[in-house]
Amino acid sequence: MIGEVEKVDRDKTMECIIYDYEANVRCAYPVEGCCGILRMLHRSIHAISRSISEAELIITRHQIAILRAHQMPAVNQ
Repeated sequence: MIGEVEKVDRDKTMECIIYDYEANVRCAYPVEGCCGILRMLHRSIHAISRSISEAELIITRHQIAILRAHQMPAVNQ
């Protein structure tokens, strides 16, 4: 049960981080939208992989996966 609560808290925190990041990018690059966000996250992965922990690299990859999922149209609607 505790693990489930921690997972929900982690997921909600991740969504808030991504939402804030996306809002900042859209303000800075309104024309590029999600594509701009994906490019910036890919740049972050390269920078992180050179200098920071594996955990932060995993978080950034997870952010990219979430953004890609939001870009894809629903298959079964």
